[in-house]
Amino acid sequence: MEEQTKAQARWAVESLLARRTRGMRGSDIRDAFKLTERPDLISLAGGFPDEAAFPLDEVAGLIERLLAREGGRVFQYGPTEGSSELRSRVAEGMGRLGVAVPPEEVLLTSGSQQALDLIGRVLLDPGDVVLVESPGYVGGLSAFAAYEAQLVGVEMDREGLIPEDLERQLLRLRREGARVKLLYTVPTFQNPTGACLPAERRAALLDLAAEYGFLIVEDDPYREICFGSPPPPPLAATGAGRVLYLGSFSKVFLPGLRVGWVAGPAELIARLSLAKQPADLCSSLFGQKLVEAYLAEGRLAPRTAVLREEYRVKCEALHEALRAEDLPIEWERPGGGFFLWVTLPEGGDARRLLETARREGVAFVPGEAFHVTAGGGRRSLRLAYSQSSPERLREAAARLGRAIRAHLSEKAGIFPAPVKWVDTPLHPARGAAAQ
Repeated sequence: MEEQTKAQARWAVESLLARRTRGMRGSDIRDAFKLTERPDLISLAGGFPDEAAFPLDEVAGLIERLLAREGGRVFQYGPTEGSSELRSRVAEGMGRLGVAVPPEEVLLTSGSQQALDLIGRVLLDPGDVVLVESPGYVGGLSAFAAYEAQLVGVEMDREGLIPEDLERQLLRLRREGARVKLLYTVPTFQNPTGACLPAERRAALLDLAAEYGFLIVEDDPYREICFGSPPPPPLAATGAGRVLYLGSFSKVFLPGLRVGWVAGPAELIARLSLAKQPADLCSSLFGQKLVEAYLAEGRLAPRTAVLREEYRVKCEALHEALRAEDLPIEWERPGGGFFLWVTLPEGGDARRLLETARREGVAFVPGEAFHVTAGGGRRSLRLAYSQSSPERLREAAARLGRAIRAHLSEKAGIFPAPVKWVDTPLHPARGAAAQ
């Protein structure tokens, strides 16, 4: 009787759901996060900043000074658009990247993820086309899919999104009468591949946006985590009116504060602000004030320099440890960011490999999670080196090596085979402008 009652309750809930929510599913990444509760498991799944690098002593003093100066006001409601002082500082920072934007064209958000949701809410009707990188960032894919957009993947190579394939897709969609609204891209140290789009490809994307009349959503959270020369300027630097630029303090300060922003044409920012009001009224003023004070005291630049070196060492540790395993896999050492993108030989299956890897005590995210077409990325896996120490990363590579050998030994003719990897120069992209 109890089971029957529960089944009736589930049916009642399902019957009340909005159409756009019925297909919602949990992501492989969130599922992989649950594995971190196992103390014996080394997780290469979540692309989280390293907690050990959080500047806790600095922040404790900063909070004390902030409260002494502003009192309870820092815990009050704030404007929907965000703190005017922080918006000004964000605009100044973008100016140093070559993006001329006034403070009123900056909207502060609860992390850049909220900005993605607001863009979908404001710009997408059911059936509108959003062009996405294949593979692409799961958070962006899910944000736009939630508004019933048609997601169309664009091929990638070691330098990022391929403009020629983008143009092929645009021509096909034009013939079919589809309405292309957006191109969503993480052009700098991309999640999940770590690729960095060269300057000439960035120019090609802007030309196509102008020709075909779509907006580019440029998500740029990893720009400061570069291991060599700076990457090319943002698309927004030369694509005024065609680009919505998303930034975040999560990777370089404290992710739990959830302080990000979106910048773009004034008319669009005004609409995004209107959509934000019913969503949360305002983002955390305390988080904004803390970031604002950190910037005002000049602490962010030296901290970012330290982080670059720490993440470079982590990346190098995982890269070298995988080389030492001499596995029949392919990957590239990125010029920045948090991730290695690994491809298994023909016949490999990353989702099945994960089962074996978990028994060995290591976790990752299977590549299928980053594709919008069924079967895409089946032989690929994303390894995040950002959270673990170099010692733990070397142990993770050893565990993964055992898992890959066990997985491939089940398939005749796959193992052994020579390892393939590409040592990407520390200058992350040819054609990058000096900055």
